[in-house]
Amino acid sequence: MEDICNCAPPRINDDPSEPPTRRAQLRNALSPEEWRRANWMFASIAALHIIGFGVFIIFVIPGHYKGFGIGICILAYTWARATLSMRTTSPPSITPRANS
Repeated sequence: MEDICNCAPPRINDDPSEPPTRRAQLRNALSPEEWRRANWMFASIAALHIIGFGVFIIFVIPGHYKGFGIGICILAYTWARATLSMRTTSPPSITPRANS
């Protein structure tokens, strides 16, 4: 009788003497169920971004930003994302400080 639940991830590199490639290591790092969960997470984040930008473009821009348009809004979004990522990833010794 065959094993119905083959939980071991498929091995990409069949030659055991050759070290696994980076892609193979990444694929083997998670089980298929974990990959499915990660894909759902990424899809939900993308959907929230699309919904958020849609609401912003359809409802907010026409009423509030008559002279600016979508370009300045995308610039502000990317600047905020970059600032947030710098604050959360830079070590404290490199973080700019205000002069006292």
